[in-house]
This record gives sequence, C-alpha cells and structure tokens, in this order.
Amino acid sequence: MKIDHIALITTDPDPGFHNQKRKDIARAIQVQPHDITIYHSDRHPEGTMRGCFESHHHVWQQCVKYGYQNTLIFEDDVVFLKPVPATLYADFLHTHPDWEIFYLGHRPIIWDTRLVRKTDTPGFVEVRTNDTHAYLIKLEVATKLAAIPWENSHVDIFLRERTSTSYAKFPMRAIQNGRFLTNSFFNGLSERNSQYIRYALQKPLNPFRALGYLVGMIVVQPWLFATSTWFCFTRKHPR
Repeated sequence: MKIDHIALITTDPDPGFHNQKRKDIARAIQVQPHDITIYHSDRHPEGTMRGCFESHHHVWQQCVKYGYQNTLIFEDDVVFLKPVPATLYADFLHTHPDWEIFYLGHRPIIWDTRLVRKTDTPGFVEVRTNDTHAYLIKLEVATKLAAIPWENSHVDIFLRERTSTSYAKFPMRAIQNGRFLTNSFFNGLSERNSQYIRYALQKPLNPFRALGYLVGMIVVQPWLFATSTWFCFTRKHPR
C-alpha cells in the first residue's frame, strides 16, 4: 500500500514542537519527518468543536485537490504505543477493499451499540467508534466528506455517521496523550480501556470471553496508568 499524504493537524504555532512531533510520528510509522505535512491553524473563534472539524475538513479538501489516494491524518496529541508501519495493515486492507476508514487508534463508546467485532484476520477488528487522532482515509471517502459543510457535530461523530465500514488494529497502537491529568491524558486511558470493554461485551455475549477481558483489564490498570503517565513526561505536548 502506498501512503500518498501524511497530515499533522495542530493549533500550536511552535516550529520546535512541529519538528519534534514529526520525528515522533515518523519513527512510529517508519517514514522520514519531511514526509509529514503540518496543517497549522489558529484556534477557531466558535470553539474547539468547530475548529477541530474545520481542520480535518481542510485536509480532506487537500486530498481531493491533489488526488491523494490514501492519507494518514494525525492530531497533535497522538502518541504511539508501538510502531505501526503501513506494511502492518496493507495486506489486511487489500483483502478488505470495502474499507473507508482505518483507525490506528480510536475510542469505542462502551454504553453505545457501536461494535468492536473480530474479523477473519487476527489483530484486526471492525469498528464503529470515536476519536480522530490517528486514521487512514481513502480518496473516495475524503471526496464525499469534503463536500459536506459543518453540521454542528464533533468531527469524530461526523466521521462515524457518514461512513459505514471502518476497521482498526487491535489492540490499538496510537492513543491520545497530553499533559498529566488533562482531558487528552484521560482520553488516552479511556481509549486503551474501552477497546477491551467493548470487545468483551460484544454480541452475542460470550461470558467466558467477557470475564477474561474484564479481569485482564482490571489487572493491567496500574500498568496502563504508569505508561500513560510516562508518556506525559517524556513527550513534547502541544500548548
């Protein structure tokens, strides 16, 4: 699979942050830092919900303008738990040409009916999910989304409701992570937990699978908190 474009969305104007974040992402997805395009914008006067949507919408428009077939889009609070090169998921997407969005990280909503469901390939799941900090989008989907104006909706919900077939790596390899005890920090913990909770509670319910995942999740809580905290203090975060 050829990745035509890699976008990093940020409101932080600091070139030093841009360069460090490029290096971090490049190391994780195994490209060169100069392969990543910075999409900087000022904070939107109508608030973060509108601003986040417009930032992603602008990237989709650029995909259409330049004909980028496959685009990776990252938000500036993304942190990688493990490397995730394109070779890791290229074969899977080749055998699942119905894909519209592929999430390197996401947040299943555990009280919703959205699914996390096994596919025929171990390590990959079908999802209806939230969060847009790390995803791959194909041109035909970007074209559809770029033509739709702001609908007073969060961009992750918009993306979920306007697409029908999404997949993700399981367990996920990219999470949100900001400064300690910020919303971004807690979102990252929620992402790491909710994928297991939602998978455990999938229908039809398998009580043994559910018990195994839920017990395992409880046991690893100190490790999840410790590693997310480590990222807080060892990564450069947006202002």
